[in-house]
This record gives sequence, C-alpha cells and structure tokens, in this order.
Amino acid sequence: MNKAIILAGGTGSRFLSKIPKQFICINGKAMIHHIIDACLLSHSINSIIIVCHKSWVNMVKELIKDFSSVPKKKIEIVIGGKTRMESTLIGFEYSRLKPEGSIILLEANRPCVDACNIDKLHSYFSSSFVDCAFYFSKIKESIFCIENKNKLNNVDKSLYMITQTPYIFSYRAVEDIIFSLKEKMPSDEKDIISFISVSRKKVFIESDFNNIKITHPQDAIFAEFISRTEYESN
Repeated sequence: MNKAIILAGGTGSRFLSKIPKQFICINGKAMIHHIIDACLLSHSINSIIIVCHKSWVNMVKELIKDFSSVPKKKIEIVIGGKTRMESTLIGFEYSRLKPEGSIILLEANRPCVDACNIDKLHSYFSSSFVDCAFYFSKIKESIFCIENKNKLNNVDKSLYMITQTPYIFSYRAVEDIIFSLKEKMPSDEKDIISFISVSRKKVFIESDFNNIKITHPQDAIFAEFISRTEYESN
C-alpha cells in the first residue's frame, strides 16, 4: 500500500496573501487541486493524506468534492503542526505504514508535478530496491560561502544539488525519520532526507520538468505560464 502525503499547511505569509498560497488559482484551479489531481491519476498511489492547518480544513473538504467523478481513492485530512517538520511527523505517524508500503511526500505548492512524474520516480524507487528516491536539479549559479562580509569562498557547485518533492520513502526510512523527529524536532531549515540513516540506499533523478515551488507571487505567474503552455501542447 503506497500512501501519498500532501503537505498543505502554509499560511501564505511570504506570499502576502489573505488566503494560503495552496488555494491560489493556477490555470483555473487551486494549486492544491493540481497536486490532488496528480495523486488520483497516479498508478503508484493507493490513498491520500492531506496535512493542513486547522483553519483550512473546511476549504479542503469543499475542494475534495470536485473529485467525485475521478478514480476513487481514499482521501483523509489531518490537522498539521506549527512547522513543516511537525506536519511531516504528524502525517507519517497517521499513515500507519505497513512494512511493504511506501510514502510519497508531496507539497501543495508544487502545482506542476503530474501523475507521470510521480510514477516515473516510483518506478526508479521500486526497480532500484532503495529506501528513498527524489528529484533534484543542478545548481546553475555561482555559489560562495560567506565567512564574513569581506571574505567569500568559492564553492564547487558540482558537489551540491537542489532537492525537489515528490520524495518517496520506504517503511524503514519512515521509521528513521519518525525516530529522529521525536528525539529532537529540528527547524524547517533542514530537509527531511537528512534524517534517514546513512546506511539506507537512495536514488536521485535529475528533474526533466518545470518543478517550480510557489513561494512568492511572481512564482505563481511563472507557474501559470508553464501550466497553460503544457495544456495547449497536449
């Protein structure tokens, strides 16, 4: 049983919006609508857990009604924590994952992820017999390490990558993460992948699609353009 967890707990503070960014429309649909669409159409997902702020539960419930005509999959809503890490832990524990299952972690503010992207990653995950799989993009800009305001050390950007959800975790990786987060809840500056035991095998695939993350208003304009272009090309 493979379960999708959609993190949708943002409050929209950086987006400068009265409603959270996951409910902002991209190409006629709320951002979270796009990612639920992808999960419902994915062959790799059996059920869906949406982790959201308590203030937005009713909005999510109303939105779910739009999916009455698509393939039936169980969709559950869980109230998240104060931070992304807390919400991730809540989602993982609520999933009650079986040893043979996996978790596919997604973010509601990545509206360009589709079912094919999820299924491609899950295919790599399954065929490689690993505990974690994720997309990444190469860093194109120059990177410097700032020691102080007058000294910059150049960094070899080939040694670094930008990770992008969806992430896929095995039962063992999920157990690692739950144990680490319960032991000490970190800040949101850290990535969840860093809490998987180094002994767990991982596979990372360079992203070949525009997996933009909506953080600021200008990101939504770009995502709207991408979404319309892809819709027209199909």
